[in-house]
Amino acid sequence: PDYSPSLNTLSHRTNCLKVDWNGRPLDLGDDPHGYLLHPEEVTLASTLRLDCATYLTSKRRIFQRRLECLRIGKEFRKTDAQKACKIDVNKASKMWTAFKTVGWLDESFMRQFL
Repeated sequence: PDYSPSLNTLSHRTNCLKVDWNGRPLDLGDDPHGYLLHPEEVTLASTLRLDCATYLTSKRRIFQRRLECLRIGKEFRKTDAQKACKIDVNKASKMWTAFKTVGWLDESFMRQFL
């Protein structure tokens, strides 16, 4: 299931999911799943050197875990995001930070699933 906030919440924002990462960004211009991501998400995935499918899977796992934590009254921390993903913990941490920065981890986005 996809518990992620609507991509419309990013529609007029630029560089909102920007993170620092060493290394050259991955070219996702021909990625077959790129159309499923907001352009800001493509930039985030590219920066973290994740293909679009891996990014989407990790994103869904993060928000699934966010909802689980909310249901049991537990604070959602970086370590929860890291444990939910099957990617490098540093990349999961950067995703958590980017999502927190744009407000996607706010409880208001999860209420509809409770």
